[in-house]
Amino acid sequence: MSCSDGAPADEALADPLVRMMSWRSWLSMLSPFAPPVDPYHVTLFYDCENRPVQIGTEEVEGVQTYKYLGLWLDNRLDWTSNTRQLYKKTQSRMYFLRRLRSFNICRKLLWMFYQSVVASVLSYAVVCWGGSATKADLSRLEKLIRWASSVVGMKLKPLATVAERRTIDKLRSIMDNVHHPLHTVIHSQRSLISQRLRLPKFRTNRLGNSFIPRAIRLFNSSQGGRRANRRTGTFL
Repeated sequence: MSCSDGAPADEALADPLVRMMSWRSWLSMLSPFAPPVDPYHVTLFYDCENRPVQIGTEEVEGVQTYKYLGLWLDNRLDWTSNTRQLYKKTQSRMYFLRRLRSFNICRKLLWMFYQSVVASVLSYAVVCWGGSATKADLSRLEKLIRWASSVVGMKLKPLATVAERRTIDKLRSIMDNVHHPLHTVIHSQRSLISQRLRLPKFRTNRLGNSFIPRAIRLFNSSQGGRRANRRTGTFL
């Protein structure tokens, strides 16, 4: 893998790309219903002085943003583009919620509509971006929830609460699934003297706010809360 003028690129990036292209070729041969392998489908944020990246004989153009599996990724990895798209999409669905309220629909049905149509968009893949989004972006999304709460007529769960619960649930499912690729990583962080998990070392806030460090912090906090409740005789 190299830039178009022959300058060497990051070797750590080249090997995963080669494996990914090989996997896509194998998948297309395995399943007759799989889409054809398109080398231009692989979109990179790698920038070599604004020169295109070359994979084999194909050049892949670098972009600022890219949509993948419903998530908007950007070259800064701060999730601003993703939250902006979520805000717009949630706003458009809020219109239908307001229309339902104008028909004097009961609160329970309004809440069910909110959970299935509005909240499903607002909290989509929140485990991925919930810990790394900026406070400004999160506050914009929280404003939508407060707006929906006034329409539904009852208090709705904040996005931060939903993100924390789903992150812990995802971590627990990984710990219980021995076939998950991250199972051995999480298992290696177990403490020998308690039920807590050891926090991996990191140097940047971006890595510290990623899934594994954030999930371990939330998991350890929930474990501490359970021990405190056992001492007071109450249970969560």
